Order: sequence, then C-alpha cells, then structure tokens
Amino acid sequence: MMELYRSAHGGSDQGFLADMDAQYARIFPDPFTPQPAKPTDGSRTALLELFTGSACDPCVSADLAVDALLKTYSRNQLVVLAFDQHIPDPDPLANPDSIARAKSYGVAFTPTSKLNGKNLWEGGGPRANAETSYDEAIKKIDADANKPSGVQLQLTATRSPDGMIQASATVSIDNPQLLQQSLAPDPPAKAADDKTPAAIPAPAAQSAPIEPHLVANFALVEDDVRYSGENGIRFHRMVVRSLAQPAGTGSPVEPGKTLEATFDPAAVSATLKTYLDTYEQKNDRFGKVQFLAKDTTLEPAHLAIAAWVEDTATHRVLQAAFVPIASTGDQIHQTQSEPPTQRQSEAVAKTGAAK
Repeated sequence: MMELYRSAHGGSDQGFLADMDAQYARIFPDPFTPQPAKPTDGSRTALLELFTGSACDPCVSADLAVDALLKTYSRNQLVVLAFDQHIPDPDPLANPDSIARAKSYGVAFTPTSKLNGKNLWEGGGPRANAETSYDEAIKKIDADANKPSGVQLQLTATRSPDGMIQASATVSIDNPQLLQQSLAPDPPAKAADDKTPAAIPAPAAQSAPIEPHLVANFALVEDDVRYSGENGIRFHRMVVRSLAQPAGTGSPVEPGKTLEATFDPAAVSATLKTYLDTYEQKNDRFGKVQFLAKDTTLEPAHLAIAAWVEDTATHRVLQAAFVPIASTGDQIHQTQSEPPTQRQSEAVAKTGAAK
C-alpha cells in the first residue's frame, strides 16, 4: 500500500496517515450525534473504566459510545480510562497494568465497563448498538453526578524539560456522612414481576459505620491512539499506558498528605515494547503470535494524567480528576463545565466540592 501511495504522490508518503484518516471518517462516520455538552454542579467527577480489545467485535459499540460520552461531558465531569485486554485475540494496546486492573475486578470478558467502580454495561455489539450504550451511560452518569461523595481531589501535573512527568494529588474528606452513603451497599434489585412492597430501610443511626479503606492512584494516559485493529476501530481513546501503583492498590489517603507519582514516558515506552516483544514469543494463551503493529512510541501531545480515589474494600470510586500534558511552557486552566481547548505542561484540576 505504501509503495502504491508513494508512486501516486511523487515518491512521498507524508500525507498517508491524514489521507487514511479521511477515508476512515468517510467510510465509518459517527453512528449518531451525541447530546450537547452537559452542565453539572461540579460536586463529583465520575470515572468510567472500559475493558476493551482492538480485536473484540462486540467492543465496537462500547468504544464508540465512549467517544460520544467524551464529547458530551468535560473531563471535570467524566474521566475515562481504557484498559485493553488480550481478548479474544492478542492486543498491542494491552500492557501488564491493564491486564492487572481487569484481574482486580474479576473481569473475564470484553467489553466490560465500570462506572465509579460499579457495573455499567453488560456486553456490547456492533456500531448500531452504540447509541443504546451511550443513552444507558448518560442516565447513570447523570444520576451519580447528583450524588456527591463527600470527597475532594485536587490534581496537578507538570512536565520537566527532560520529559519527566510529575503528578501530585491532595485528597480531603469534607463530608464523612456523604462518604458513608457512597460506600453503603446498593439495595437488591427487584425482579420485573416482583409486586412485594419495598422494605422500609432501617434508620441511619442504627446502621454500623462503614470503615473506609481509601487509596489514590495515578494513570499515565494516551488520549488518542491510532491503531487499526481487527474490529475496525481506528482511533482508541484514553488508553492507559501505565499505573503509578499496582492495579487494585494505591497510596493510602491521609488528610492533608500530598501524594505524588512520577512517570518517565521514554521508560514506559521501552517497557511496553519489551512486554509486547516477549508476549509474541511466550504467553499463556496463544503460543507464538505476531502483532499487526506494535508502535509503543508515546505521543507527547496526547499524554495526560488521571487520578482517582477508591475504596479498596468495595471498589467504589469516590472522586476522579484529569490533567492533560503538553510541551513545556503551555498552560491551561480547566473550568467546571468547559472542556480544555489547549494542552498543558502545568495544570490544576479541582473537583468534588461537597454539598
């Protein structure tokens, strides 16, 4: 293909990717129009975790629904993390941290998704199913947005001239009562044909206090990765490249204590390459394989830091934050209801003003 392209363009392949992107957009237009940007009161930033795979046909609807959700909500309202899996076939966007995060939830198939640590979608489907998944997610995201968790999270991230990314987060608990409510078990779901009256809940004073086990974790995210996988999706959003702490764990939250994480994109890129090279030769599922492509170069203009506060006992996510990173010297200020229009090397995301 490249030889044909060069012969038709005077020996140059400089415009190849842009032309392929345009062809993809023409052949595979967005299956539906997302809802306009939604205002919220800023009390809670939701975290959507998508366990997907570039070779997973049913993941198409989930991937496209996420694309639309990112247009409807700002990153001060919704943070998305995509954890690629080797399901059903090897995926060059997967990495040890994405695999481990799925294992911490007990995820066994794709697509699987979690909203604030709780199940969001069950199963997936083709492009035609994307709007249904999107509509279902909108209802649940909006419902959680009106349920402040009592937890605030302030995230900052900077890039040094040598490329190192330093992130720091401060967590505060402004409303312990709201935190207790956020960690309480959901009431059992009633069957559609169940006519029995709902049980009257016991008074809150009679309920035993729930002991929180709060940790915070950081993720290095590449917000837009171009890879044409077997399921036909060409652009993959919010791909997690590395976690600061092992999946399912994090740094214990202590009032007033600043938590920090450092990411070296060059080292992360090298680690990803080593992992994929090794996976091709030896893995516990497929035997020897050969990826269609395995470019692990991280694009500096597409890097971001995400952080979230999680209760390790329940997997409930109480608050999340997101800061895009760009070349040294750029800076933006994120607002409550307006998505960023530039990238930044130093930014602050403040979320979670308790009500």
